[in-house]
Amino acid sequence: MLTPKERLQAVIRYYGRTQEDFAARIGTTQGRVSACLSRERIPLSLAGDILMHMKEISPEWLIFGWGTMLKESVRPNYFSELIASCGDVEYAEADCEPICINIPGVKADAYFPAGGSSMEPTIYPGDLVGVKALDAHAILDPDKLYFILTNENQRMIKHIQPSSPDEDTFELSSDNPKYRPFRIRKDSVLKIYQVTFIGHAV
Repeated sequence: MLTPKERLQAVIRYYGRTQEDFAARIGTTQGRVSACLSRERIPLSLAGDILMHMKEISPEWLIFGWGTMLKESVRPNYFSELIASCGDVEYAEADCEPICINIPGVKADAYFPAGGSSMEPTIYPGDLVGVKALDAHAILDPDKLYFILTNENQRMIKHIQPSSPDEDTFELSSDNPKYRPFRIRKDSVLKIYQVTFIGHAV
């Protein structure tokens, strides 16, 4: 069972934020959060602030350490019919019924099966890919993989190369050298998720 300090650290890590950002989100100060970490306890007043602003956190886990951090209803979903394309861009219907799954230790908002070969040898067709939504101010790292959703319902996993703020396109690249980089308009992108998990099919 995690200690109170470890549980508080886990919540901060789950949101991928600094202590300052975390404190601002729950309406308190960084000093208060830091003091709780140094004292290795979560006062009920702080737990109340966390649970009021972060409704997906399990109260039983946060206060007592029982069960898992996320409530059952907010476990990541596996969308078996929404393919994360690793080849030619694929179009997927968005009305499939998700299956709720949880992989301990993985930060993911959703899971998808991969299709195509453009990301080989990193990702093969049929691999399970976990993705997590990026913070609005996140800096894109060309060494990391991203799941990109466009306003035309295109879903693809690629590297995103650095670009200046005044550029109106992203350059996307693959791990398979047979696939050449290409560009898409920034205003066509609805959402960018970071790939946080790759489970190879057996």
